[in-house]
Amino acid sequence: MIDNRDCKRPYVRFFASDWLAGTRGMRAAEIGVYITLIALMYERCEPLPENHRRLARQCGCDTSGFKKALQSLVEERKIIRVEGGIWNERVQREFDFRGRKSQDAKEAANARWRKNNGNNSPEMRTHTERSATGIPYQKPEPNITPNGVIGADAPKQSPRGELLTTLDAEHAQAVVEHRQKIKKPLTVHAAKLLAGKFRRCPDPNAAADTMIANGWQGFEPEWLEQRVRGAALERGRGSNGIGVYVRHGSREWEAWRTKYKREDSPRQWEFVDKPGLEVQVPSLWPRGAT
Repeated sequence: MIDNRDCKRPYVRFFASDWLAGTRGMRAAEIGVYITLIALMYERCEPLPENHRRLARQCGCDTSGFKKALQSLVEERKIIRVEGGIWNERVQREFDFRGRKSQDAKEAANARWRKNNGNNSPEMRTHTERSATGIPYQKPEPNITPNGVIGADAPKQSPRGELLTTLDAEHAQAVVEHRQKIKKPLTVHAAKLLAGKFRRCPDPNAAADTMIANGWQGFEPEWLEQRVRGAALERGRGSNGIGVYVRHGSREWEAWRTKYKREDSPRQWEFVDKPGLEVQVPSLWPRGAT
């Protein structure tokens, strides 16, 4: 048997039509005592000890008035005397209803748990990890991107995941945050297109840095080429007319620095205008001429 206390709720179902029909012909004092006793029964979840003085005080009336009202309610079978005090049959039916609902909910939850647990059993996993031909499931080999990012472990269907196919993790995150900062967040498709444009540059990460530093919303490789070509022409004026940009730390940089005994420089790019130095540089960094 379900304990009524397990079915305690801070509310009760109240059917207005049933209440009006059940209290029709009763005096106001009797109705007041009746509703208060019913509320106390729901609150205690058990019969009320028949202490007339205490119950009268809780109902807001004197003891003699409470006794008269209680006697009338007992005669009308609105209140019944049981072991432990006074009780109401409708209150008991409500607790029984709550108990059945609670039990049904527990059984449904247990059924769901058993079903889910069954799907995770070793037998079920063995079955689902095999193909229709009976060949055991084999996890595909991960793809390695040019930047060393394992494609299978990279986020899928996200702007950052698309950028990781071309940029390293630090630059991919920086591009995503840059677009958020200028209130132009990347979509997956836009990130895929942007990654393709970065890929057309000799150093995609450096191209991403340029985009962020200039506050650009998008990027075109031609923009960077124009900026480098313009700088080369400007710095080449007044020299022998032959020059090229080489990247700091590259083989070309080391060859130029060693041959002409130049000190190391904190600059990322250096304009080389010495004649006779044969260097191979990407087409993005063209030889400039005045």
